[in-house]
Amino acid sequence: MKTTIAALMLAMLLIQPVHAAPRAGSVAPTAMVLKSEDEVVLLSERVMKAVARGELDAVYGALKNYATLPAVEIDAGLQQSKQQRAAPVFAERFGATLGYEFIDKKKKGQSMLRLRYIEKTERQPLPWTFHFYLTPHGWVLSEFGWGAQAAALYDAE
Repeated sequence: MKTTIAALMLAMLLIQPVHAAPRAGSVAPTAMVLKSEDEVVLLSERVMKAVARGELDAVYGALKNYATLPAVEIDAGLQQSKQQRAAPVFAERFGATLGYEFIDKKKKGQSMLRLRYIEKTERQPLPWTFHFYLTPHGWVLSEFGWGAQAAALYDAE
């Protein structure tokens, strides 16, 4: 019975997306900036290549450099991602990562840019979303996340 309850709780965890966004009252360090939209795309592509190789430390390390989020929050997201992906139920639900695919790029006004990808697995896609903001000094990562809700790609137009 305890095993069944633990498995159900773990399955529920896998349904929850891993998301990093500023918390109220958190103090973020000054992030490095990207000078152009092309640099934003190059960073996102480099991150997704690391995702496809299963290199979560490289993923979160690269994102941390350009994020306005406190490092402690990004580190917590990394640990949560590692725990979820190490669970047997994750492998059963998704299978191995096969690569990634660019989905879309959307700009709102002159200062907000969203890039969406999917991590391709053997059984279903895992959406990844990156939100960038143009500061007076350049583009910074304001939030990012991944999760199992592929249908949200259609809803978030």
